[in-house]
Amino acid sequence: MAQALAKLSNRAAGCRCHLDTGSTVRSNDSWETMMNNGPSPRPRVAYLTMAFPVRSETAVVREMYVLDQESFDVHVFSTRPVKFEGIYEPKADAFKKKAVGLSVEVAFQGITSTVKRVLRGDRRFFKTLATTICRSGRMLPKTLPVLVLATGYADWAEQMSIAYIHANFAALQGYAAWAIHQMTGIPYGFTMHAYDLFKQGFMMPEKVGSAVVVVSISHFNVRYIQERWGIPPEGIHIIRCGVDVGEFTVVERERGPELRLLSVGRLHPMKGFTHLLDAMALLGKDFPVRLDIVGDGEEGEWLTEKVHRLGLGDRIALHSRVAQDGLKKLYYRADVYVQPSVRTASGAMDGIPATLMEAMAVGLPCISTRLSGIPELVMDKETGLLVEPGNATQLADAIRWMGAHADVAVVMGRKGREKVEAEYDAASNARKLAEVVAAAIGHHSQALNA
Repeated sequence: MAQALAKLSNRAAGCRCHLDTGSTVRSNDSWETMMNNGPSPRPRVAYLTMAFPVRSETAVVREMYVLDQESFDVHVFSTRPVKFEGIYEPKADAFKKKAVGLSVEVAFQGITSTVKRVLRGDRRFFKTLATTICRSGRMLPKTLPVLVLATGYADWAEQMSIAYIHANFAALQGYAAWAIHQMTGIPYGFTMHAYDLFKQGFMMPEKVGSAVVVVSISHFNVRYIQERWGIPPEGIHIIRCGVDVGEFTVVERERGPELRLLSVGRLHPMKGFTHLLDAMALLGKDFPVRLDIVGDGEEGEWLTEKVHRLGLGDRIALHSRVAQDGLKKLYYRADVYVQPSVRTASGAMDGIPATLMEAMAVGLPCISTRLSGIPELVMDKETGLLVEPGNATQLADAIRWMGAHADVAVVMGRKGREKVEAEYDAASNARKLAEVVAAAIGHHSQALNA
């Protein structure tokens, strides 16, 4: 425990340079602002995140924004520094004065709160610590420092009269929300996405068992936790991630001499871009096609080299750090969207990629894989085509089919837009979550007053 406290303190000290530069929000300033807000006429809710804002979590920011505007007074507790810089969802700016993250002050608060609980023999803290040590497994080196932070946040949550805590992912965020609940009794919940189950799924029976709200973005996830941990599906809410459908317009497309493909995502093995490059090579020079890949990540240099090695430099363009307006332009000029997701050897895989939702929102027919929750969005032969993960031959065949059936592809695109409007609209789904959270807060209040 002492080593974990020292590690956290050192990590916090190393963050000062980030906290003092650019548009980074100083956590201490945010904390003072939050504490000076006084009582809120609406229930005060805290979102627990690993970082904020993060571009890859745009859907979560949109969800938070709707909840904050319409139902709750939403604040952010982050286990990493809060940094409003680079490319991120503009709606995150609404939380600039309501977000607190790792800093020297926050780490000190966590350490101080932890020491106080230890010295007074706080049974709830020691029970939380014991469960953490026994049940974290390989995640223990990460959960112990997060427990220290969560202990500080627990004190702040009580002072702020937080009525409910929601973790935007089930992994360390869900663990931190669970820990705060164990020490304070404040009700909590979380949303299950992808890596938080497939890569960092730990203490799931404990986290689900104590939560008043458990949300899954897909039916696949519900089956997964039932098969892996024996957690029954009863009481788990299916609430999709979504996109702001109104921000995307369906455009009438006229195909040019080349079929224009688009694929967007972090350049990571689970996105399957290497298989898409292989499919492009299988199409041959006689098939008129161009591909734009948008994203940054660890595979960037390797994929660039592979494009040239395959002699596809004149047919494939890789773009990095494209802002949302630029990305929309790429959506609008594309004919087909391709999401070649796979499951890696380590178990990493997508949930339901938001980029698929965006592509369908602009009326693009999609090609993707039978993986995780993707078939719940892309309906094979209705809104697009599905192939087996990692099968470059099937990908190439699907691309050829899209090239040969332009009229049918247009119909698929229209049905895809209807699918997103009906099930994946961010505002509508955020309101569903608001209803669930409000009911949980109400039940908790009734129980306290009984």
